[in-house]
Amino acid sequence: MKRFLVLIVLMVFLSTGAAFGQSTFVSGGDLVQWSADLDAMLTGSGGGAEMVNGSQMLGYIEAVADIGQMSDTLAIPDGTNIRSLFNVVRAYLIAHPNSGSEAGCVVILNALHAAYPATQKKQSY
Repeated sequence: MKRFLVLIVLMVFLSTGAAFGQSTFVSGGDLVQWSADLDAMLTGSGGGAEMVNGSQMLGYIEAVADIGQMSDTLAIPDGTNIRSLFNVVRAYLIAHPNSGSEAGCVVILNALHAAYPATQKKQSY
């Protein structure tokens, strides 16, 4: 329970931009754009900006997934690759078009939790 509370506090802190004096850090709208840019990069039609945004998308997903795993919020199976996680997040963004105004970390956590909910606590890390 303590880890879950730490996760929530961290996500609220980052989503409000308090760490950097901003009103927002990464929004769901940013994720929609980054997702499109990553698709362009993967199909070979993107340039430098798409490569940067696509890389940010993958890094952000990986960071939220790691925090979710460490806090026992997510149970992502061993061997799951970042492309699979991206596909889950992209599908969530398509299914939830109004998520653009939410904090990006919350959108990703909701997407990953829908696909990989933790069913039991881990013994150790």
